Amino acid sequence: MEHDAPENTQRPKTRGVPESRASRPRAQAILNATAKLIADRGVAETTVSEVGRAMNMRKSVVHYYFENKQALVNAVQALAERKLLTRVQAALEPADAHKPRDFRSFLRPFFRAAQGDNEDFAMRLQFWAESRRESDVQTSVGDTRTRLRDTLEAAIVESRAVSAEETATVASLVMAITDGLALAELLDGERAKASEAYELLLKLLELGAQESRVSTDKSSSSMRAANSITA
Repeated sequence: MEHDAPENTQRPKTRGVPESRASRPRAQAILNATAKLIADRGVAETTVSEVGRAMNMRKSVVHYYFENKQALVNAVQALAERKLLTRVQAALEPADAHKPRDFRSFLRPFFRAAQGDNEDFAMRLQFWAESRRESDVQTSVGDTRTRLRDTLEAAIVESRAVSAEETATVASLVMAITDGLALAELLDGERAKASEAYELLLKLLELGAQESRVSTDKSSSSMRAANSITA
């Protein structure tokens, strides 16, 4: 049976905190409270004391699970990024890997999965801002963005919706507009019409993909005709 630290527990003298301790239910609750504070106030304004007050517990109890503020912030960021990638991977998972998908059925789930709820996105914004000051945060943010892009590009390739040459460009466009619309929705709420704008993007991408396929088919037909004449 798991035993949480009593309220009068002193901060351990050992430098490290066992990983198993950070996975306990109370530690997860501390992470959730910290994430909310970071979303509301930013990383710099979030302190261990504030987290303790939000949880109605002593600061020493927070330190029982997380050695210091940096360890706590790192754990929050790692958890948030892991949830983001899991959501996106699930959203992009094809129902039939052998059947081509159009852009709307394929990328529609990506928008909400990549955005999360407003609190998720607000917290990511805070980490993006912090990445300009802290190299470790910048590295983590960059790694997550790379993995997110790789996941999206792989799904686009599997969908066979566009040519291989266009894959990276389409992924960049989708990620940039997803971030922009998520920010607009955070600031303007329903007035941003983020979902409607994203649907328009998918429609335009579909039209572009159709035109590209028609052009490719015409080129192939012309080459076959030319080959038959010279044969």
